[in-house]
Amino acid sequence: VNNAGPLDQLPPRRRRQVLMKALVAEGIPVSRYQTLPLPDQPALKPLVHQHKRDWAAATRVINNTFALQQRHLHPDSGPLLQGYAEGFRKVFRNLQQLLELTS
Repeated sequence: VNNAGPLDQLPPRRRRQVLMKALVAEGIPVSRYQTLPLPDQPALKPLVHQHKRDWAAATRVINNTFALQQRHLHPDSGPLLQGYAEGFRKVFRNLQQLLELTS
């Protein structure tokens, strides 16, 4: 999550946590997309012959992002999606207040 205005002064993981909590409070289903880079996955670790620094970019992406959870939407889901859009607008209009609440 970059370009989050006042929240950019928070560490990436904390910024993501604050935004996710606020979005969930607005009824928007968000979650982390991935928690570990593939080379750190237990099943793949024995196959990895690289240094951790080789996947630093993947770790940064994981620490900076989250995803809107997939929902199976009925064709008449317009009002639900409109509610998601309103929730995003409300959260991003109030980033300064979110920062103040986290301090």
